[in-house]
Amino acid sequence: MTLTGSGAIPDYSSGGTPWNSYLNKIKTVGIGAGITVIGNYAFDSCEYLTHVSMADTVTSINDYAFRYCYELKAIRLSNSLTTIGDFVFYKDDELEYIIIPASVTEIGMFSFNGCLSLTDIRFDGNQPILGNSSFALGKSSSQPTNAKVQTKGWGSDSVFTSSVKGDYTTFTYGELKPWRGLNVKVKGEWVNVS
Repeated sequence: MTLTGSGAIPDYSSGGTPWNSYLNKIKTVGIGAGITVIGNYAFDSCEYLTHVSMADTVTSINDYAFRYCYELKAIRLSNSLTTIGDFVFYKDDELEYIIIPASVTEIGMFSFNGCLSLTDIRFDGNQPILGNSSFALGKSSSQPTNAKVQTKGWGSDSVFTSSVKGDYTTFTYGELKPWRGLNVKVKGEWVNVS
């Protein structure tokens, strides 16, 4: 599926998109040049969606846009993207790798929560504002995620850390706390937390 035009893809309610009856047939999505916003629930519950690419005109992905895309493996985010809303990639089980462009300044709550296969996260810019449980990964506290988190230019006071809360591993900022299975790249050096 390819979307072309200019301006914003409108905000929808859950199940309210014009392509809702075709959700089980959508395997790839291309967001064309000129589109600036991916609206609420735009591709929510596209269970067979595997790949997404977006032109560099996209500046915002609104709430729930790619929630419950269980087969989503790869997404190329816009280099102009500034905001990733709440629950955007919630429970996208097959997503393994994500590069957060330098332009991103805010990532909403639960954006990557429940992405059980996400093992590589790279931030190319300054530290964005993170909502509650933006990155809650892993199946349970007894099976923590083995995610690698790369940061660039965040400074020694802004170390990406993790702690176990309930059934998920939640990454937060602050003092580096011992926790097994986490690799953090700080100032070009990998630090293994064990």
